[in-house]
Amino acid sequence: MTPSHTMTPSHTTRSRGRLTRVEVRNYRNIAHAAVRLGDLTILVGPTGAGSSSFVDAIVFVSEALRYGLAIAFRRRGGIGAVRRRSRGHPYNLAVALRMAWPDGTFAEYAFDVAARSGERFEVWSERCHVQGFLEGPQGFELRDGAPIGGSVPLGTSVPLGTSVPLGTSVPLPRRHPRDDLALRHVDGPPALAAVRALLTSIGRYAPDPVRMREPVLPGDPREPLRPDAGNAASVLAAMLGDSAQAVRSLTLRSTLARVAPGIVALDVASFGAREALIAHHHDGVGGTWPFDAASLPDGVLRAFAHLLALHQARLPAVVALEEPESGLHPGATGALADALLEASQRTQVLVTTHASAFLAHPGIGDDTFVVVGARQRSAMFEQPGFDQPGRGVRELARAALTLPSGALAPLAIDQAGAQTERAQGADSGSRPVSTAAPGRLDLADDPQS
Repeated sequence: MTPSHTMTPSHTTRSRGRLTRVEVRNYRNIAHAAVRLGDLTILVGPTGAGSSSFVDAIVFVSEALRYGLAIAFRRRGGIGAVRRRSRGHPYNLAVALRMAWPDGTFAEYAFDVAARSGERFEVWSERCHVQGFLEGPQGFELRDGAPIGGSVPLGTSVPLGTSVPLGTSVPLPRRHPRDDLALRHVDGPPALAAVRALLTSIGRYAPDPVRMREPVLPGDPREPLRPDAGNAASVLAAMLGDSAQAVRSLTLRSTLARVAPGIVALDVASFGAREALIAHHHDGVGGTWPFDAASLPDGVLRAFAHLLALHQARLPAVVALEEPESGLHPGATGALADALLEASQRTQVLVTTHASAFLAHPGIGDDTFVVVGARQRSAMFEQPGFDQPGRGVRELARAALTLPSGALAPLAIDQAGAQTERAQGADSGSRPVSTAAPGRLDLADDPQS
């Protein structure tokens, strides 16, 4: 049943931290993007506009903190393939993330990376500031590889070379490598560990139906769903075999039946030492008959994988889904949207889509959408402001999907852009990253804003 109300953060029952704002500079085709994130955020735009690049920037931070910057770059073809190309002086790649927890704790983590010759790179600046509800500020800040003091209250501008008010300083490794992030190596207070835990608990899913159809060896029941959903059979088997997940199993089954009418359930069957997905279909006379996943359409398999990602036992703090509506009948997107809204009460959900189907769902608020287009070969991100929420965002999204190359109409850009800038200025907890000088990453206002 379609929800009769719009779900906002006030309706959430989720107890973990979440991302509240992400700012990206010079990442792939993104010159600058500053996006507020809610419990559910849907990026709408045509193929190649930049929505996937924005999500990848978030995943890049997560992988860099888990495996190291070198591996995160190598997975993407090196820094030369990731950093936005420019004429003249090369720009540093920069990312800043704001976070919040239900207990009133706020945090910001940011860094920028400078490219060097031969695919080498250096972390030019990095900072992590945490402000607890009943605790003083904690964190660290590095500039050009050297710590510049203790911690400061969030939102305080810290120009290069100035002294920092005393707080709870965090001991940094004496020989911190310039080609890696300090947050990976800091053995600091629990507040910093919470930041690291949140940022490393980000799962992006782009299911591969070919991999999903292949029988696999039984996996560790604690293993989360892989990005390509190649271990979907093992994750589903663990869910079905755990009585504590019975409710999630039933919810998953009922939602899949709405997305793919005729399919009663997906199950797991053994083939020797391997296991594979099996679907149960209505036989037309009150019973069911099974058939293997090789007979299922790609769209149904993708939809099942996305639903499994939202219901798995080891649910990431942020679940990013790439085009979950791909291959589905337009009539099935309502059930998929309902599943996204329901899951956003338990975890943060980030969705990219190239279709207008979600725009018509009455349960999804206007402030959920971020419109992605292109202007002068650079991605542009527009979302409703706080002063005029939702004004024209759906119309702008539909226009972005129909205009050539995802270009937004100049008038729409100017109107929505001014609205977004006013919203960013009103958000006292969100200040843009400054890259006015090479390597400088401040909490100061951006002169372009």
